[in-house]
Amino acid sequence: PCSKGSVATSLQPPASSGAASVSLFRPLRKYHGNVTETGRVCTLEAVAAALLSLEGNTDMYEGLLYNLKLKVDAMRRQKHVGEVYGTQAYRTCLDLYVGAINGERINTCCQCR
Repeated sequence: PCSKGSVATSLQPPASSGAASVSLFRPLRKYHGNVTETGRVCTLEAVAAALLSLEGNTDMYEGLLYNLKLKVDAMRRQKHVGEVYGTQAYRTCLDLYVGAINGERINTCCQCR
């Protein structure tokens, strides 16, 4: 149901992304439902799909999804379980920390604050 003046739509990720059947955020959820059955994806996946639909920029779409994978892997590392996507999130954080020690001006990783 939509409010008066709003439009209902269904955004589908590109078939090449592999995100059509399972949410990338699924490894962190307590509920592990299937996207095709429930339609549940995380907010970042929905925003990425909306931006892809509006702007058609696949590089931005893939970049947003990679950042989500990095976040999922980093959160799993914090829980002392293995990475799902192999982004080596821990290595990224460690490199930033070592760079800071060596006096490099860098942007900090969200996991290293």
